[in-house]
Amino acid sequence: MAVRTPGALVALRGALGRAAVATAPITNSPAFRLLEAEALRMRAMTVTIVVGMNGFVLGPVLGGTALAHVSWQWLLVVNAPIAPIAWVGVRLGVPADRPEDRTGDAPDLLGAALSIATIGLACHTLTSGVEHGWLELPT
Repeated sequence: MAVRTPGALVALRGALGRAAVATAPITNSPAFRLLEAEALRMRAMTVTIVVGMNGFVLGPVLGGTALAHVSWQWLLVVNAPIAPIAWVGVRLGVPADRPEDRTGDAPDLLGAALSIATIGLACHTLTSGVEHGWLELPT
């Protein structure tokens, strides 16, 4: 996405921040599912918040510094090892769900489809707004 003005960059970053806030409740759900002791839950949520805040502060600084010296494709190479590390961490650190703890409710397919459509349309709107103008018909 090409951002051509500082105002567009600020608007885009603000929208991305609002989208990130919408995912915040999801990040705490494993703490409530996996940890029974209140003190452990609070510690897990504290770690999540501290890591998130560090990413919020350090991400733009480190990303901007990296982009000043290498092309943006290198950031993908740097981030690539994170996925297998996370996969191993989840496999070793998160216990499997017990069948007796599972709900018998049907999956909310309509809710999932609406969530996907909403996120997709939001991404399209942000991209189209920058490319075509915020008040134009395609946006």
